Order: sequence, then structure tokens, then C-alpha cells
Amino acid sequence: MKIIAMIPARYAATRFPAKLMQDLNGKPVILRTYEATVATGLFDDVFVVTDSDIIYKEITGNGGKAVMSIKEHECGSDRIAEAVENLDVDIVVNVQGDEPFTERESLGKVIEVFRDDPDKEIDLASLMTEIRDWDEINNPNMVKVIVDHRNFALYFSRSPIPYPRAKDAGARYFKHKGVYAFRKSAIMDFYRLPMLPLEASEKIEAIRYLEYGKKKNGRNRGRRYRNRYSGRSRTRQKSMEVKYKGIKVIGFDADDTLWVNETYFRETEQKFARLLSQYETENKVDQELFKTEISNLELYGYGIKGFVLSMIESAIDLSNGKINTATISEILHLGKEMIAKPVELLDGVEDVLRELSGKYRLIVLTKGDLLDQERKMERSGLSEYFHHIEVLSDKKEENYQNLLEHLQISTGEFLMVGNSLKSDVLPLVNIGARAIHVPFHTTWVHEIVEADDNNGGYQTIGNIREILEFL
Repeated sequence: MKIIAMIPARYAATRFPAKLMQDLNGKPVILRTYEATVATGLFDDVFVVTDSDIIYKEITGNGGKAVMSIKEHECGSDRIAEAVENLDVDIVVNVQGDEPFTERESLGKVIEVFRDDPDKEIDLASLMTEIRDWDEINNPNMVKVIVDHRNFALYFSRSPIPYPRAKDAGARYFKHKGVYAFRKSAIMDFYRLPMLPLEASEKIEAIRYLEYGKKKNGRNRGRRYRNRYSGRSRTRQKSMEVKYKGIKVIGFDADDTLWVNETYFRETEQKFARLLSQYETENKVDQELFKTEISNLELYGYGIKGFVLSMIESAIDLSNGKINTATISEILHLGKEMIAKPVELLDGVEDVLRELSGKYRLIVLTKGDLLDQERKMERSGLSEYFHHIEVLSDKKEENYQNLLEHLQISTGEFLMVGNSLKSDVLPLVNIGARAIHVPFHTTWVHEIVEADDNNGGYQTIGNIREILEFL
């Protein structure tokens, strides 16, 4: 397991500009932090990630390793995600640049979480420590965290939480220490989730997980708590208790279940953000595009056409109407590039369809643009395996219920296979059918939901080939 430390270092800090370059016994704070982190001996590599030539030269000039950020970022974890995207690494530890007295014990605790997790259930770990001084509790520069009785994080705030209306109630106060350890996949997903209002208000990046409904759980062992956060499906893999006897019809989602799809949307989002970089930061462009897409869903529906129209609308809004026709043409070209992408089947798909097609009635239930889905199905070469192909406007319980009734399929005899808990799994389970969840490595934010671990109507697997073990 390769473990590295990344130290985000912003020169123009809002509260204390150039703080990291302040002298501390003959050396700048950031250099002291870097040296202290290296001295722990816990890491395969240590880097400072900065937007500043001054900090970069300070670290490299003293024999250290530093990476210059290309993009502007709202928080340290976003800066780190950009730096590690192309690195071969398993665990990334985010060490705050203003922690020159970083201790081996504290960093060792967050790393230990992953060493004690052979099943890879935990993707994020952090630290907290109890505080009793009321000056500290009331200090807005000190982030507080509250957890439930199982140590799931409930909220982070710069305000005193809980509010001390009754100081003799026995409430304990904990300071959130800004040390995070991520699996690489988790920090990359974090980077792609747009900032929402609570995080923007408090300026605490940990809130991003809570705003997206993710559980953050752990054991409170003095100064440690664990954050359970899955970078893909946001749920723990369920035990194999679901029974699939009596199944006669199997429905398959298409995008990111049969073939690659979301990856192309992500690539296009990044190109779009670069196109508009003269008007806003890339992170801000991502956020505004997401908001526009969601507001337009009822009007345009899902798929590439609606996505392109939302990009154009976002470009007009972000540029205050100054966007030129050449840039609009480039956006249209991005959409055409997406439509022309070859269909890349996911591993095992055709083998599974070939095996099942003689034993079950197979159908496709997907959503998106009708013409685009028809084109992809034709290019995929999979049409021969399916008795029926349906492109739905949405995938809610009533959509499935109406379709199954129309096709004269009993819910008790129907199994749905898909990558989205929100669209492919939970709606079917809720109407009495069964499902198999096959997570894709990248999920659109709109499709992310927190699953009910007690719901026994579906099974989560790692590869579509595993379906054959249950049928």
C-alpha cells in the first residue's frame, strides 16, 4: 500500500496572507511543516502543493518536493486532488501547511485506519480532540465537530456546537483537526462534487460530505474518528442474503452498466471549464453547470442534447452575456464529439448476456436521448440479446410500474441490473422487484444517494460477471 503526504499551501490566505512564510526559529512555517512530516518516516513520499512561486522555491530550494497547482481551488483537498490525479498511490494524507509541530502519533492514527480495513470499507479518516477551554470553543478559527452515539459525524462548524444553552448538561466539545487521509478514489470523487451552500458559508471542506448525504463513521479512540465514505456507491457492500429464485425477466440499464458513458461527460465538463476559465475558476464553472443541468432536467430531460444546452446557458450566464459565437461553436463541437464516441463495452458484459439470453427474457431499460441511445445500442452489437429496448424519460417507481404492467411482467419475476442505486435499484426494490447493483467507478452527483443497509431486495457486486453466481 503506497502512502503519500500532501501539504496544500496557499500563499494569499484570507485571514493571514503569507502566514506560511512567517519565520519560525529561522525557517518559514511551511518548511518546518514539510520537514516535520518527512521526519515521521510514515510516508513513501511527501509533497507541498502550492499556487505560489515563493513557496515552491522555498521548498525545492531546500531539497524538498513541491508541485505547482495549475487551477484555482476553493480548498486544500481540491488542490491535492489535482496533484494526485495521475500519481500511482493508494492513500493520500492531507497535512495542513500551518502544522509545523505535526506528530508521528497523530498521522499514524489516520493511516492505521486503512491498515485495519482489509475489506476497504473506509475511504476517509480524520482526527478530533476534546477541548474544554471556552475561549477555544467560541473561537471561529477552531472548527468543532459533533458526532452521534456511533461516532457518525453530524456537523462541523466554526460556531460552538452544540450551543451551550445549558452548560451543565454534560455536553463534550471536540476540535476537528484538519488532517484527512483518503483513498485516492475518494479524494478524486470529492474533487468532482461541487461545493454546496453550507460548505461555502462555513468554509469547512468536511461539510461537503455531509451535504451530499454521506455517512461519516468511526470509533472514538481518544483522538481518532473514522469517516465511512464510499467514493462510488456511497454504501457498504451488502451480504449475500438476497434470493433470486423465480426470476424470468432481467432488465439491464445501458449507460455505465453495459458500456462507458459518465467518463465522457466528465471529460467534456473539464474541457468546458477550461473554455470559460477567463470568466470564472474551473471549480465555479463546474458548480454552475451542475445547477443549470438540474434546473433544466424537467425541460430537456437526460442525455447529451440537454447537457449541451445547459453548457450554452451556463456560458451565457457566467460571462454575463459576453460569450462569443466562436466559443458557442466550440461548445457545440464538444457535444458532437460526445455523440461520435465509440461504444466501449464494460468488462464481461457480452459474456454475461450470451450466457443469460437462452435462459431468461432480457430487456434494456435506460434513460436519456432516444436517438443517442438507439445509436449506441446499434454500435454496441448487443441488440441480438434483447427482447425489448425501452428508453424512459425518467426512472422513478411509477415509470417502472407502468412499463412492467404494459409488458405484462410480474414484479416478483423481474430482476433489474444497473449502476445507479437511485435510478436502477431502489425504485425497483420499492415496487417488489429485485435488483443487482454494479457500481461504476464514476457517478454523476445527481445519481448519488445513501442506501438503506437494511433493505434486503438487492445485492451489490464488483463486476457484472458475478451475476451468474446468483442465477
